Amino acid sequence: MVSYGWEKITGGQFGITNTEILNTPIKDVDKFHVAWHLFSLSKVFNIIVGSTQILGALLIVINRTMLIGALVLLPVLFQILLVDVAFAAERFGSALPIRLFMMILSDFAILYYYKDRMILAWKNLTGTISTKLKYKWWIYLLVPIVGFLMDFVFGFISIPFKMFINCLMSN
Repeated sequence: MVSYGWEKITGGQFGITNTEILNTPIKDVDKFHVAWHLFSLSKVFNIIVGSTQILGALLIVINRTMLIGALVLLPVLFQILLVDVAFAAERFGSALPIRLFMMILSDFAILYYYKDRMILAWKNLTGTISTKLKYKWWIYLLVPIVGFLMDFVFGFISIPFKMFINCLMSN
């Protein structure tokens, strides 16, 4: 996880350097190369996924943070498995998807081993916080309307930031 995460952050995992492939019409390029090229275009995606891989890997090997690491790595492993099955399996076979599936099973084994703690955490996260926080029924009807209106407010507020970012990108 650490080495793959580091490769994503430093730009070493994705991308196509073969000019023959880059000069081929996209309809003639296999989906692996198209996907790897597209992944290389998003530095933000690579930094977030790579950092999450490194963070999860470090957390999972420390006894006190093992559960947090397992929870952090689970969606990352699923995402990598989906990408590999969808884009890389035809080219490289099933070895990596099988390896990732086993990592996911290992992750679930850790979570299952600590199932008492997981159940307690789930109950704490989903249980009632306080009986004093009950609202009138009509408040729940207002929540989607307020959320919809806030989307417009945030969109309006973000216009100067979007203009600034577009200005930076065009220079």
